[in-house]
Amino acid sequence: MKHDSYPLNLERMGIGVDKTLDVPTVNLIITEIKKKYKIEVIPLHMGVPGIPAPSVIKAAQLEAVNAGLDERYCLEGNESLIAELAVYYQQRIGVEIDISSIIIVNGGMEAGSFVFDVLGSRDKRRQVIFITPGFRQSYDRLISCNLAPVEVSMDAGSSGFIAAVEQQVKAHKPAFILLADPNNPTGRVLTDEELEGLARICNNDDYDVICAVDDAYLELRYRERTYRHLLNLTSRAISLWSASKIYSQAGNRVGAIVGRAELMSREYPRLKDRFGAPSIGGALRRLQHNANVNPNSPAQAGVAAGLAYDNSHNYEICRQTRQAYQRRIEQLKNVSLMYGFELLYEPGGAIYLAVDHPRTADGNDLARKLLSVGVASVPLFIFLGPKRGVRLSVSKLDEAAGRRLAESLAIFNSVY
Repeated sequence: MKHDSYPLNLERMGIGVDKTLDVPTVNLIITEIKKKYKIEVIPLHMGVPGIPAPSVIKAAQLEAVNAGLDERYCLEGNESLIAELAVYYQQRIGVEIDISSIIIVNGGMEAGSFVFDVLGSRDKRRQVIFITPGFRQSYDRLISCNLAPVEVSMDAGSSGFIAAVEQQVKAHKPAFILLADPNNPTGRVLTDEELEGLARICNNDDYDVICAVDDAYLELRYRERTYRHLLNLTSRAISLWSASKIYSQAGNRVGAIVGRAELMSREYPRLKDRFGAPSIGGALRRLQHNANVNPNSPAQAGVAAGLAYDNSHNYEICRQTRQAYQRRIEQLKNVSLMYGFELLYEPGGAIYLAVDHPRTADGNDLARKLLSVGVASVPLFIFLGPKRGVRLSVSKLDEAAGRRLAESLAIFNSVY
C-alpha cells in the first residue's frame, strides 16, 4: 500500500487497537498489518539493536564453536572476557575492578534480576527508589522480587531531582536506588552535578543505600562529561553491564555484574541464610551458579574478542556504533520538529527520542495516530513517565526508513 492510502482505518481493517499500545501489543498489531495487507510499518517501538554485530565478535564466536566450546561449560565466566572487562573499567571508566568482582550473566536483564534479589535480601528493607521514566521490565522484576518500588521522577531538574531522591531516601530508608543512565525511554543523561549528588547520598552512612546502575547504553552518550560513571564517585554503586546494544549481541545475551571490592565483599547474615554466602559478591555468584549454570560459552568468547579489540584500538567499535546511532537520533529529531512534534527531553544518549504532538489527547492517542500513518511507537506512560508523549527508537531507522518516516509524519501533520 502506498502512502496516499494513509491514514489507515485500523478498526475498519479488522485490527483492534482498543488496548494500551505497549511493545507486545504493537508487535502483534504490526505483524497482523503486514500479514493481512502487506504493509510494512516503520518499527520505532522496540529498542533492539539495528547495527550488524562486529565482524571480530562473529569470527571469534564461530571459531569457538568450531573448537567445541559450545560443548563445554564455562561456569566461572570466560577468563578472557573477565580480564577484558577489568581493563575496560580501568581504562574507559577510570575505576580499578578486581576480577573476582566481575560476574558474567545472561545479559543486562539477568544482571538486574540477580542484583535486585541480593541487594533486596541483605536486611529487612524492601523498598527501592525507582527513577522514572524507567525501563518497565526492571520495575516488574522488582515486584517479582517482592520489593516495593518508590517512584522518583527525574523531571524536576538538576537540583530538584537530587533533592527529591534524598527526600525519599530519608523517608523510606530503601535498600537501593535503581538508575538507568543514559535513560530508557528518554535518552536523558545525568549531569555531573546530579551524579555527585547521588554519590553523596550513597556515601552517607546513615542512609546505607546502594545505587544499581543499568548500563545498557553506557557507551551511547552523545555529549562529553567529566564523570563516566557513579563508580568513579562511590564504592556503593554496582554496574549492570550489557553487550546487547553496543556490540549488537541482544540474541546472544552476554552481560556482567561489576562492583568495587569494597561493596562486593560486604557481608550480611541474611545473605548467608538465604544464599549460603555472606557477602554481596558471594551471594551474587551463588545465585548465578544456581540460576543459569553457564552463560553461552561461544558468545562469551566473541564478546571477549570484541572488548579486547576495543581496549587496544581506542574503542573504535564503540565509537562507530555511537556515531551511527547519533546520526539517526539527529535525523529523527530534525524530522520530528519539522512536522510539528515537540521534544519532551533533549536526547543526550541511548537510542530513543521522547516526543509529543499538541493535537493529541495523550500518549496512547498519539501512538494510535502514528500507527495509522505507518509508524510504530509506544506511549511514555508505560515507562511510568508522563501521560503525554511517545518513545521512538532509532535502532531500525536506516536511510530508507528515514525517508519513509518523513513522508509518514508529513501525512500525520496534514490529517490530524
